[in-house]
Amino acid sequence: MEESGSGMSRRDRAKEHIKPFLSEYQSLGHSKQAIRNFSHQLPHFLCFLKYRGLNDSDISLQVAYDYQEYLILRGRRDGKPYEASTVRSYIKAASAYTAWLTKLGRLSTNPFGVMRKLPENRSLPKDLPKESELGCFLEGLSRFHRLPIFKARLRRYRTHIMMETLYATGLRLSELADLRVEDVDLVNARIFVTTGKGERSRYVFLTEYACRILAIYIKELRALIISYYPQVDKRRLFLSSPGTLVHTLNGDIKAASGVSWRLTVHQVRHTLGYHLLRAGCPLRYIQQILGHAHIRTSEIYTKVDGEKLGEMLSSCHPRSLVGSSRL
Repeated sequence: MEESGSGMSRRDRAKEHIKPFLSEYQSLGHSKQAIRNFSHQLPHFLCFLKYRGLNDSDISLQVAYDYQEYLILRGRRDGKPYEASTVRSYIKAASAYTAWLTKLGRLSTNPFGVMRKLPENRSLPKDLPKESELGCFLEGLSRFHRLPIFKARLRRYRTHIMMETLYATGLRLSELADLRVEDVDLVNARIFVTTGKGERSRYVFLTEYACRILAIYIKELRALIISYYPQVDKRRLFLSSPGTLVHTLNGDIKAASGVSWRLTVHQVRHTLGYHLLRAGCPLRYIQQILGHAHIRTSEIYTKVDGEKLGEMLSSCHPRSLVGSSRL
């Protein structure tokens, strides 16, 4: 709906209003995904303020709670309610914006920073595969050479390497897609993640088997894939954007024979945590391996050093048992 006497809709005006905030937020090195999320979500908050006759300087703790309640009651356009994670995401965007207003002196405090937010539902996906089930699936991917078409073999080979890397490290798909060749330290069997969730960088460790097959991919077969697919993004270790990778991986997972359970790329990460816990790996190590954020500052004392982290991963990871005669 357009405002009377104006050629711009209320949402377009909101987008213009937040441009300085987004520009500064981007200049601070925040991810493109965060900028895209905020540019989509913040106009909702500004339209909410406008509808109630409020300006930036009127944002209070009560307004913050009212906006959260509005999101819960409003829901999606199809009439279904927002997931709690979606509401938290909208609140996160509003909090970043009001923190910027506080920095500029337009607000005395950031009300979204002190409000009580919706609790997070941390339930795991159902029917995660057992160690033997995922092991059989990964073994099936390693038989890429049986495919009749050579280009299909190359595609399945890359999927084999990526799935082993995901299961070895617990990387998020976006982190896997953003890797560069120089991020991989084959000597120390680890990968430096520079674009982790929440802009947190960290090292992740490779099992012996994952390190060996990744070395072959980098030193020998990556160049072969590029020669057959010259349009790929050569800056990336696995040559594709997150969107392309998720389509490729989920498609190959679905097409894999003998898989009776449903598995997605992100569930590989959950499966790793589940398997490590079943093997007796302490929770604090799992937290570090998967790169989970600390909830309380005092939990910094539970951090472990990189050498112990790698040893614990090697001792508990099911794929550490893969025989050295495989390659």
